[in-house]
Amino acid sequence: MFNKFHQASGSTFHILGADRIHQSLTLCPSDLDLDDMPEEKKADGYREALDFMKEALGESVDEVRISRKLKTHPVCMTSGEGMSFEMERYFNAVQPEMGMKAKRILEVNVDHPAFAALEAARASDPEKAKKYAQVLMNQAKLIAGLPIDDPSGYTDLLCSPWS
Repeated sequence: MFNKFHQASGSTFHILGADRIHQSLTLCPSDLDLDDMPEEKKADGYREALDFMKEALGESVDEVRISRKLKTHPVCMTSGEGMSFEMERYFNAVQPEMGMKAKRILEVNVDHPAFAALEAARASDPEKAKKYAQVLMNQAKLIAGLPIDDPSGYTDLLCSPWS
């Protein structure tokens, strides 16, 4: 019998063989060897914007950094070393009183028009830029399958006048 990988959900893969799961393997973005890491010079050029976003988002994210994998999407949420979002969901389902939480890293595509809009707003209207940061963070959470802390507040933010 041969083993093959089967993607169960998200980044969790199961090694299958003889109709049984032999082993589970969870891949984190940090486990992948991605060659297109932005140059340090590029990251330094956006340091003020990344720091602004981190300050605007406060404790909802642990870090904001330039993405090395996004091409068409503006943002994504990744977990740091250690616990993945899959593990967080599992532990919270089994023992919610422990409140285990994976590290939340907001990765930003600095070549996307949404980031350009945030940058323009940061220079002219910082309060508007903070709204952009909130929208992008909530979008990243939705894409990652994470709950939004305040769904009603998110919809109010999207539907509120931005001028």
